[in-house]
Amino acid sequence: MSDMAVNPTTTTALWSANLPSASAAPAGTTETPAAGETAPAPAGDSSTVNGTGRLNTQLWTMDAGMAPGADALRPAVEQKNWAESAVTERWNAEIVLPAPPRPPIDGGTFRSHGDPHEISGDGLKFDNYLTGTFTAFQSTSGDLVLQKFQEKDDKGRWAGATLNKAAGIKVGDNTISYDIRGDELTINGKKVSTAPGSSYALPDGGSVSVGKDGHITVNSALGDKITVEKRDGYIDFRGEVSASRPGGSVFGSLGSFDEDKDPTNDLIRPDGSAFPITYVPNKSANNQIGEKQAYVNEFLELWRVPTDKDLIPSR
Repeated sequence: MSDMAVNPTTTTALWSANLPSASAAPAGTTETPAAGETAPAPAGDSSTVNGTGRLNTQLWTMDAGMAPGADALRPAVEQKNWAESAVTERWNAEIVLPAPPRPPIDGGTFRSHGDPHEISGDGLKFDNYLTGTFTAFQSTSGDLVLQKFQEKDDKGRWAGATLNKAAGIKVGDNTISYDIRGDELTINGKKVSTAPGSSYALPDGGSVSVGKDGHITVNSALGDKITVEKRDGYIDFRGEVSASRPGGSVFGSLGSFDEDKDPTNDLIRPDGSAFPITYVPNKSANNQIGEKQAYVNEFLELWRVPTDKDLIPSR
């Protein structure tokens, strides 16, 4: 679409319609679409408009008799003359509509516990028995990330069990990591104390605190909350994603946080497409997916973290 300069004595009328070519300028100052047409808000340079269908854009330049000064863009009531020679038309312009805003997140809580049992925002339960580092979730804007490292139980308490051992968290421009194997907590690359009662303010308004029970809670400036719960040689995760985030804008191996309460669409691939599952609500306490674990592993593998994207320095 070509650019059209609009000078201080020029007014522009925009609407979406299927109309025959119009050569006459309107008699009044406000153009009103005919029945069946939609009238979007005017766009000053005629390059953008909301609506659908064909775009009729006309430019009229006022005659010398128009009212001057602050009302230069508005003809005097008694003056309805328009410069016919200045009328221009453009047809069949491409209209690009912005995506409608998504509703806020509804199911915003999550949990990863035990060996590990995963619970998504809408309550979908499944297991992650793999080893390595996985993106539990991340925001599409990149300002919120939770990575978790898991490995086989090194104490031999549970045969074949996989346990969460370390976390890498990003909130805003801050990176926090914790590794239970050395009780090591770092904030933006600096090691800090894990003593109960310790508290650290983040530059952007977020915070990191250590509770009396030793659990570590990370709060983002937007209201996201991630708690790392210390156990006997392993860690669990729980928390919630801020309801101020648009539904569907946070997802990962722990599922999607969206605006509905439907667990069947919680498993989302990194490209944003849904990973199909059969949902069986009463199958068991820890697994509500009808397919075998090998099928679930196919989804989890999509969220394995490449070495160069790892947020856990101790790994």
